[in-house]
Amino acid sequence: MKSRMKVSIVIPVYKVERYIERCVKSVLAQKYTGDMECILVDDCGNDQSIAIAESIIKESSKRIDFQVLHHEHNRGLSAARNTGLMAASGEYVYFLDSDDEIPENAIQLLVEEASKHPGLDMIQGFTQSVPMVEKYDTTCYQSHSFIDDNVWIRDNYYTNDRTIPVNGVNKLLRRNLLIENKIFFKEGILHEDEHWMYFLVKYIKSMAFVFEPTYIRYFNEGSIMSTLNEVKTGKSWSVILMDWVDNIDNISAKKQLKKILFRYTQRRVWKYSSSSNDRLFLNKLIKSLWKNAEIKSLMYLFIALLLRPFNKGTKCLRHAQESIKV
Repeated sequence: MKSRMKVSIVIPVYKVERYIERCVKSVLAQKYTGDMECILVDDCGNDQSIAIAESIIKESSKRIDFQVLHHEHNRGLSAARNTGLMAASGEYVYFLDSDDEIPENAIQLLVEEASKHPGLDMIQGFTQSVPMVEKYDTTCYQSHSFIDDNVWIRDNYYTNDRTIPVNGVNKLLRRNLLIENKIFFKEGILHEDEHWMYFLVKYIKSMAFVFEPTYIRYFNEGSIMSTLNEVKTGKSWSVILMDWVDNIDNISAKKQLKKILFRYTQRRVWKYSSSSNDRLFLNKLIKSLWKNAEIKSLMYLFIALLLRPFNKGTKCLRHAQESIKV
């Protein structure tokens, strides 16, 4: 693969007038000298975000092909990313949130890794967070800088204590992989990255890691992720888990079940899902557990359901998840 491959950076823009200058200037500062386009998607935030971005772009002499696409009305982060993905023309696409930034050598580092392995599906970068948190640490994979084994990739996503980052950002992704397999972000939910990654890992045959910072994530006061409430989260997870349980396949099926039960217990989804949807989800989960001969897990699940009217059963749900033999 050519080392000067074309990269498309997709930036959804919504109510970030305080941060958009920092974001756009970090793209303009990139050292990568190959073809690069940057697609900003205006998601109708009714502030000066797009005007600020366009002013910076106009004044710059940097050789980057910028596009600004406009939604007719606010549609959310998932839709904005999907719009950018469909408009992208690069071999690889890179999602960047408009309140974050990337180091000046980010794209160069990611492309250099991609160039070592022709046809590579995904390159996972290292995220530096401000303030510092440990959730984005990928140093545990330093002995696995390149992997061409889909089962390994799946297993290291399904495992809850050491998982490949689910974030849509900071991944250099082969665009055709996403388009051909219709791997888009689901609209209308929170935690869309979690939903998206569950389907993406089913198709990734090869990936690599970069262990130098390629993304700087800011936890800004008032951002979507910092103002989530329990009800919105629970309702979104009821949608996510229904889609997950509908798409369990034969590769690492038990690990998929284990992850689904873990999230169901962790997010207390049953408190926010309608009773009919919850019953439908549980019926599908029970069928999958039975199909995979997880009798002990089924027993714990039934006990948990009996105890649930008394606001108990969480411990049994954890036992159900932990008892699945993988």
